[in-house]
Amino acid sequence: MYLLSQRLYEEIESSHYQKKSFTADCAEPKSIDELRGYGLRVEKSQKGKDSITHGIQYIQDFERILQQRVCSGLAPDSLFIAFP
Repeated sequence: MYLLSQRLYEEIESSHYQKKSFTADCAEPKSIDELRGYGLRVEKSQKGKDSITHGIQYIQDFERILQQRVCSGLAPDSLFIAFP
């Protein structure tokens, strides 16, 4: 996961979003710690009843910043970060 976190950070940095706050999947604490190690402000998401359904609806309101070329190597269950 180290290279994936590093690659994600590099894309965030090159897009000049490294000063933004991010919310990441709480099921990936190691990845969150790695991204925080790069200096990113990453908070863990909170899971609740129907959180997947609500999360999908919530994420659909965000602008999509990460392009397909960045996400092509990500597994569906990989760390997910949304940009407000």
